[in-house]
Amino acid sequence: MKENQASLTAFTVLQGLLYVAKRTQFSALVAQEQVDFAELILSQSAEGKKRLKQIDKPSAKWSVKLREALLLPGITLHYALRKKYIEEAALDAIANGVTQVVNLGAGFDGLAYQLSGRYPDVEFIEVDHPQTHRLKSRALAAQLMGRNNFHFLSVDFTKQELQSALSDAEHFDSSQKTLFISEGVLMYLEQSDIDKMFNAISQSTYADSSVIFTCLEPKGSPKNNMRSLLFGYLKMVGEPIKWMLPSEALEDFLAQYQCSLMSYAGTEELKQKYVTQPGRHSFHTGEYLVVGHFDTQAKMADMD
Repeated sequence: MKENQASLTAFTVLQGLLYVAKRTQFSALVAQEQVDFAELILSQSAEGKKRLKQIDKPSAKWSVKLREALLLPGITLHYALRKKYIEEAALDAIANGVTQVVNLGAGFDGLAYQLSGRYPDVEFIEVDHPQTHRLKSRALAAQLMGRNNFHFLSVDFTKQELQSALSDAEHFDSSQKTLFISEGVLMYLEQSDIDKMFNAISQSTYADSSVIFTCLEPKGSPKNNMRSLLFGYLKMVGEPIKWMLPSEALEDFLAQYQCSLMSYAGTEELKQKYVTQPGRHSFHTGEYLVVGHFDTQAKMADMD
């Protein structure tokens, strides 16, 4: 992303959620709470207001179809499917004793904000670029008054160390069972930055902790339907894709950080879980969602 500017991808994802909620047969995937949140965030900036107007235009459906055909088929619906899966995984983690949720590169995602209102005994920390946080915190100022379990932590992953940021953070507690979330972030980071992030996650908590993240199959893979034009577009707007990981290499990747693969969901799993509507639908293929668990005993042994 460019300096002094919130990520364009963050705007696009939020606009996509609203489009699914308002203009498609998959509206049930997006709760009214998410719709209200998205409209509030987008209403705070000129870019967001422009995106809101686009959704209501009669030509919106044709515009989405054309953009997806040129860049990435099925991505708009995929945003809603991806967020639904992550929300359910987060709720399951909380039900199983997680008392701290850290969303890495949260963008304009509303999950931590929404869950912080339902679970006052769980701490929620959003880690992201300062410019994204400025817009988001301004939009939510009234809603967050008196809510003491939701916190912003501003970090630029390409310039700052996550581990030191967490250790210095007033509200982060390394003794708590923690869920880390990284949705749609890793693809924009260099391998070295990803190593630092996962090492930081592994070394920052001493209780049982887990991570939910998304990955892309490599460019040119038959499993990935991303168009070549998309790579050029993202580079042009200052958000180039830098990292991809074949799903076959996932377990070896996690093992480097003393993390075990717990579950994996690609397009077929998301379709089976959430899509019941008959008919032909366009789906994004190539991004998969991962749940991993960090080996506490191995970490404690390393400390000894």
